[in-house]
Amino acid sequence: MFQVSSKVYFAIENVLKSNNELREFHIRIFTSQDDEMRSQGPQPVEIRFENGDPQQGEHLIHFQGLTFVMDNALYNKAFQSVLDFDDGKFVINSEESLIQP
Repeated sequence: MFQVSSKVYFAIENVLKSNNELREFHIRIFTSQDDEMRSQGPQPVEIRFENGDPQQGEHLIHFQGLTFVMDNALYNKAFQSVLDFDDGKFVINSEESLIQP
């Protein structure tokens, strides 16, 4: 677990696309204070989260000008607990593989 920070950065690796849709990607997590870890991995990119359609239980993920939809099950698998969603403060697994349906 990384310490909670007001900004959390993600490095996106191993992106697999099918028909121009994101199928799988691996994320590596950095906090803004975690300079040592950040210097050892790929250049982090900032990702913004927001809630999508509440009836569908969707979460929208924005990075590098793209928006992807993640359902509740996948979101909960990727992020063990959201401490403060509005401020972007998370306790997160260090690395996950996310596969969209």
